[in-house]
Amino acid sequence: MKSMRMAMGKVTVEWAVGFVFLAVLAGCGGGSSSSGSNAPVAQVLKQLQAQGKLPTLDTTDTIAGTDADGNGVRDDVDKFIAGLPDTADQKKALTQLAAAVQATMTVDTTDQSKLSAASMALNRGTACVFQQYSTTAANKAYLMEEVTVNTMIRLKAYELYNAARNGSTVALATGAVCN
Repeated sequence: MKSMRMAMGKVTVEWAVGFVFLAVLAGCGGGSSSSGSNAPVAQVLKQLQAQGKLPTLDTTDTIAGTDADGNGVRDDVDKFIAGLPDTADQKKALTQLAAAVQATMTVDTTDQSKLSAASMALNRGTACVFQQYSTTAANKAYLMEEVTVNTMIRLKAYELYNAARNGSTVALATGAVCN
């Protein structure tokens, strides 16, 4: 995966977040595992966070997490985006996409109109990221998905949304797609 790379001997944010995503999924596989089996992974994650090479993400057992400013994006994801070296317009695009991903995890999957609205917001957010970034747009979009869907409970909620949308279509977002 392109996002899993080393740059000048330092761990890139994309690589580190990908590592965390895989570690969370591996650690949340269920079953009975001793806490010692995940200790090396937890230790590496804490070291990367302490060194500033890895964002400290909310891993509580809630889907929505904390969103003190009410912008639809968890505060930890907001902080992560703010810390990126990207332009202000690029950060706005990432925030728009993160809010859309967050909304898919909390949408009423039995309400087709709400599912459609969430899908269109996700479509517009993705299109906005592609308008703001050139060759790295796909990596940035995946990164927002990874940092937003970062726990097993969030992954399950995201899977429910995707299962509910299975077989449906949405028109490609064009024009003024950025909020």
